Amino acid sequence: MMEDETVSKPVPPKNERHVMAIANTMMSNQRTLLSYDRTALGLFGAGIGTLKFLDFPMVGVVGLSFIAASVLVLGIGIR
Repeated sequence: MMEDETVSKPVPPKNERHVMAIANTMMSNQRTLLSYDRTALGLFGAGIGTLKFLDFPMVGVVGLSFIAASVLVLGIGIR
């Protein structure tokens, strides 16, 4: 008897270990990006707060350096 060619062959199951490894890597990367974002937001808030509320001679430099550091940290995190 001749076999019918239209009958599909069983598909082997995917290796669950590899699927889970990829999912864990993706979640880890997202968690790391969120931590960089949180750090950048904190530095930006510290810079704005320093500029707005402290009134000492060199505070402008410190506040602007906080803001510049936040942009740098955000860039590194996105990269």
